[in-house]
Amino acid sequence: MLSYNQAIGGSNATVQTDVAGDVGSSDGGALFSEGYTTVSDSHFDHNDSLGGSGNVGGGGVLAIGTACGGAISSCGHPRPGTLTIDNRCTFTNNRAIGAAGPSGSAFAGDGIGGGVCVGDFEDKPVTAAISNSTFANNQAIGGFSAATGADGLGGSIANINGSTLTLTLCSLIANSAVGGTGATGGNGFGGGLFNDGSSNVTILGSTITLNMASGGTALAGGNAGLGVGGGLYLVSGGTASADLLTLIIGNHASTSNDDVWGVLDLI
Repeated sequence: MLSYNQAIGGSNATVQTDVAGDVGSSDGGALFSEGYTTVSDSHFDHNDSLGGSGNVGGGGVLAIGTACGGAISSCGHPRPGTLTIDNRCTFTNNRAIGAAGPSGSAFAGDGIGGGVCVGDFEDKPVTAAISNSTFANNQAIGGFSAATGADGLGGSIANINGSTLTLTLCSLIANSAVGGTGATGGNGFGGGLFNDGSSNVTILGSTITLNMASGGTALAGGNAGLGVGGGLYLVSGGTASADLLTLIIGNHASTSNDDVWGVLDLI
């Protein structure tokens, strides 16, 4: 069992606008993977990826105070990577919590992949296969901002940056994506799973139920964020498919599309 571990990003840094990379981000509360990784018959519980607060960047800086992968974050460096998770792995009560108060990039303060984040903003894409595994009560939570709260993307799993994910005989149950509090609340997209506009996901014989996407709370006089895609949030440009043995039902979103937002092809 890997439990009660934390990855914590640094805080209160200011980065030149001509510097590429990230600042104050955190990757993998229990495990950060580069290259080729296999995880089997393991339990991940109460791990946290915590973005560092108060960072400022711009220009080439892609991720500021971003938290990826409450339990596992996987990237390809220096070449495309692979991640295999199989044989009765469980992911429970893990969290990716974005930082409070970062600024200077589109993903500042986002919480991405409460259980697992497949892919990374800077590195090569990942090919991931997750099978016979359970994700329950994981959370992706956007950070607080005095302006607009950050986003929570993929309560159990986020698949990003051109990565390819195959999910087989898995259960995604009671996970949540929650936008951060702000003058305008942040967005919660994909309580069960988030797939970005450059990535590909295939879901086979799996159950996705009781997940939640919730918009962030607004400060006085503001508007709450959007909660969309309680089960799946599938960004246009990516591809997503599921077979007839996959069950996506009983999820909830605070704004719209309780079970699926985006195009899901049946195979």
